[in-house]
Amino acid sequence: MEYIIIFFFLTFFAFLDINKHIQSKALYFIVIVALILFAGLRYKVGMDYNMYNENFTNLKGESINEQIFSIEALFIILSNLCKDFYILLLFYAIIGIGIKSYVISRMKYPYLCLLLYFGFCFLLYDMGIIRQGAALSICLYSIKYIIKRDLKTFLLLIFFSTIFLHRTSCFFVLAYFLFEKQINRKIFYCLLVVSSIIGFVVSADFLHRILATMPTYFNKFSSTIDTYQQDYVQLGLSQFRKSFLAIFFYECLRHSKQYHGANGLLLNMYILGVCASLIFMRFTTLSSRGTYYYCITEILLFPICIYYMKLKFFRNMTFIILVIYSYLYMCSIIYSDNTYSWFNQKYLPYNSILYK
Repeated sequence: MEYIIIFFFLTFFAFLDINKHIQSKALYFIVIVALILFAGLRYKVGMDYNMYNENFTNLKGESINEQIFSIEALFIILSNLCKDFYILLLFYAIIGIGIKSYVISRMKYPYLCLLLYFGFCFLLYDMGIIRQGAALSICLYSIKYIIKRDLKTFLLLIFFSTIFLHRTSCFFVLAYFLFEKQINRKIFYCLLVVSSIIGFVVSADFLHRILATMPTYFNKFSSTIDTYQQDYVQLGLSQFRKSFLAIFFYECLRHSKQYHGANGLLLNMYILGVCASLIFMRFTTLSSRGTYYYCITEILLFPICIYYMKLKFFRNMTFIILVIYSYLYMCSIIYSDNTYSWFNQKYLPYNSILYK
């Protein structure tokens, strides 16, 4: 019930934002604090909850040097500093939700961005895979330095995120080279087709050879590939969804003549994420979580596309479709049987340490 209530309020604020442009910073702050507390004070809720809880207990008294190859530095530090597990969760919620919300606050229609963030990202990454959720926040924040062409600060942020939050952050380095690059229509559609074809032939051996050239710190990637690869290749709903959205974003920004600057960078990032998702379709973790550093831009691109729609009717119709889409996506997460692995807890019923 709690998820539905939050979704309802975010939908209401998003509708007002699109039609009247809400200016209240105090309201936005209250919403963000509520989301942080909702995620940070949860009890036995969400993906990877059991694994993080066990790691938190086992890492007590361990040094960074002893455990850095199995888990990132910040989790080790917090496991030693925090008395209770919920304090660690709250700390990650502040980083993950707080920084994302700051970035979102500077976008077109921030409440619509928040609604999409809640439906597509919040539950999986900030109430589930919290280390990567925090890393996603740093990567989103670093986009401002891509636009400023401040390579030094950008690399420092990615290095920090890779060592302290989640090692997959290193792949975000490619985003720096996507600014002020325009892909013509023919090449764009060719990229989608070619990426799909490559996805049918890329093998685990090929990926292992690439990973063998990387430092020892990244050896964990190899075990992930072996654990989650599929014996067959199948274009799933996720790949079709991402490909369709890439086409939608591309054509919208081209039609509105907004395929440049920051908007163009976000679009190029999404295109790269979709192509990578197609190429690695056999490897479920790479195709989904591994590419989300780029595909997360969908929560920013939708409001941009709506903002530049000239007719209010089309803006509101698109908004309704997005609300339904976000709601169904949220429901697919909270109503799923999330106990297929000992790592996970269900999302329902929601429980909090405040309920005790």
